[in-house]
Amino acid sequence: MKYQSYSEWTTANKALKLPKWDELPKFELYMDQLLEYVNEVLAPLEIGPVTATMINNYVKKKVIFPPLKKKYGNTQIADIILLTMLKSVFALDQIRQGMDQITISMYPKRAYDYYVEQVMLRFQNSNQTQIKALNENPQLALIDTTIEAMISKLNAEKILLYSQAQKVPQKVESK
Repeated sequence: MKYQSYSEWTTANKALKLPKWDELPKFELYMDQLLEYVNEVLAPLEIGPVTATMINNYVKKKVIFPPLKKKYGNTQIADIILLTMLKSVFALDQIRQGMDQITISMYPKRAYDYYVEQVMLRFQNSNQTQIKALNENPQLALIDTTIEAMISKLNAEKILLYSQAQKVPQKVESK
């Protein structure tokens, strides 16, 4: 554990810098390079390391494209970053379905950039009232946060379900 308190963790993550698509490595990565890169990028979040076994399972389950000549490109790197952040909340198949649904009408680069921008923005604007509530009554703050997580998860699942039911691809946006 890198931080000593929730407040310290949220303060540190206000400066979180996730790479946008154009900031991802300019060359393809071998597995050991991929692991080092992704784990370094996600280290401030303290969500646990990505392992070769995990990545091999993602490939085996067709959650990400297999490497070409044992090398991983930007699409796979971006997918692994997203999967790592989302897997504590959603099942792998739900994540892949969501990614597929989003990219029906949005290029992967734009979707990925939007996602990382929003994550960084949410950390930058982390609620000082929530931190104060945590310091005053950690049990109530925990209840409130789990309720927000549950409602957000349910909302995401229903959005995915109903958007898949429509299955109406729209014109793909370039920017």
